[in-house]
Amino acid sequence: MDIVNICIVLRYDSLTSVFLLQHLASQRHKNILEGKPPKPRWSPYDRSHPLLRQSALLVSAVKLIIELLAAMQTKAMQQQLSTLTFP
Repeated sequence: MDIVNICIVLRYDSLTSVFLLQHLASQRHKNILEGKPPKPRWSPYDRSHPLLRQSALLVSAVKLIIELLAAMQTKAMQQQLSTLTFP
């Protein structure tokens, strides 16, 4: 017979009774039982992280610079072609 280790309040399912006891003793469990909102969990892939916002801004700035350089290059080439005279 399998023993179920579940915190019904938070819908937490653990593999062992030790994990369940650790969960029940955790500050997160206690805060939620007191009615406090849970703290958001940190994720390395969170888009709101300041470093990720900065890197996304840097990527968009580099793309803009590349587009501007390409536009300037084509304009310069057109000006050079327009000044050429053919015999």
